[in-house]
Amino acid sequence: DSDTGVPKYAQIVQGAIEAIRRGDLKRGDQLPSVSDLCQHFGLARETVIKAYQVLKRRGIVDAKLRRGYFVRTEAIEHAVRVLLLFDELSAYKQVLYNAFLGTLAGQGIADIFFHHYNIETFEHVIRDGASRYNQYVIMPFQHERIPDIVNALEPDRVLMLDRCECVGDAYPRITQHIEGAIYEGLCTGQVRFKKYDEIVLVFPRPSHHPEVIIHDFMRFCEDRRFKGSIVHAMDEVHVRKGIAYIVIDDDDLVEMVERCQKKNFRLGKDVGLVSYNETRLKRVVAGGIAVITTDFAEMGRRAAKYVLKPDKRHELIPTRIIPRPSL
Repeated sequence: DSDTGVPKYAQIVQGAIEAIRRGDLKRGDQLPSVSDLCQHFGLARETVIKAYQVLKRRGIVDAKLRRGYFVRTEAIEHAVRVLLLFDELSAYKQVLYNAFLGTLAGQGIADIFFHHYNIETFEHVIRDGASRYNQYVIMPFQHERIPDIVNALEPDRVLMLDRCECVGDAYPRITQHIEGAIYEGLCTGQVRFKKYDEIVLVFPRPSHHPEVIIHDFMRFCEDRRFKGSIVHAMDEVHVRKGIAYIVIDDDDLVEMVERCQKKNFRLGKDVGLVSYNETRLKRVVAGGIAVITTDFAEMGRRAAKYVLKPDKRHELIPTRIIPRPSL
């Protein structure tokens, strides 16, 4: 209808959606070919292709090579379809994911994938998902091929999440405030460290955790005149009274608590213990584990708000220390 003021491609999109809503088109049904629609309505080929690409990006249809376009889903009420590409599933990433879904609820569908710091997996998910989603929320990692891979996506449909040092400033992002944040967090808990003779940072090797943690820790110890040391494996740790331990890996945290229990050391009395990244379980384990953490629930909420209303945001989520009895 040329008199409505609605672009013709948008009328095709709405027509397909209404046909699915009525039940005239069902999952697996083939849509009219581009040539048939052009001939029937006297449309330019580019108009029909644009309409079908919109339906494809929204996840409503799939394109099959040399066969045409087919209905992918009857869940047409969701305005946004999101690809989430996380590095790995961990307890605090679950917090982020739950907050993201809770904010998105009823307004979109999210498919989640994990690359596990494998560049081939990362590339496969991006290439396979290109043009099938409205928005892409990506946790990148340090690798020289990452920028070229994400260039396959339109920048205004991509949100970089968590740590984005490797992709430059071209993309909107919501990241942890890492540089200097660990130092500031330790400074706010300085008074709690004073009753200990030494602070030991257990930073695993190899690790995907940011190296700046080590720099901030050493700067804190030097500036505030604490005796500090770093070990890179639990095998190097000899748990002793009067020591405060900062443990980065959650598996190491479990082992540390078990060792203290075997020696009848009281956390927060005989031994200090601080973990990295908050989870609900740390609120109750051993009476409460102190943490240095980013608010990952807030990161998830802000990411969902972005995909519902994209903009050019560059946001930092603060890192802070949450004192609990273990310190």
